[in-house]
Order: sequence, then C-alpha cells, then structure tokens
Amino acid sequence: MAHSAFLEDSVQIERGPSGVAAFFNVVGAGLAAGAASEARSREIVRLQGLTDDELGQLGLTRDRIVHHVYQDIAAS
Repeated sequence: MAHSAFLEDSVQIERGPSGVAAFFNVVGAGLAAGAASEARSREIVRLQGLTDDELGQLGLTRDRIVHHVYQDIAAS
C-alpha cells in the first residue's frame, strides 16, 4: 500500500479533460469538422458552376475540382 502511494505521489500522470469538459471538446471538434466539410462542399459546387474557360483561368480542369478542394488533406 505504501509502495503504490509513493508511486502516485512521485509520478505525474497527464490527464486530459474529463466529464463535462471532455464532452464539450468532442462536440466542438465535431462542429468544427462539420463546418469545414460544409465549406468544402460549397466550394466544389461553386467551382462546378464555372465554365471550362473560367476553370482554365484558375489552372483547373473539371475532373480535378474535388482534388483541388481537398488537396491539403491528400498531402497529409
């Protein structure tokens, strides 16, 4: 018993948030991911609405729109 008390006192265990804080961290992360996904979807729709000439001026082809919008994820 004294041995385990000594270990608990001498070792700092890093713990993440618990209870309500952990719940709100998860909810916040989910909302942020949802907002990012919605923004990407809007950008895809916007780019698909452009003409091929307008896409060309941006250096894009129609078949590369999704890749362009998600390029930061593909690079990871």
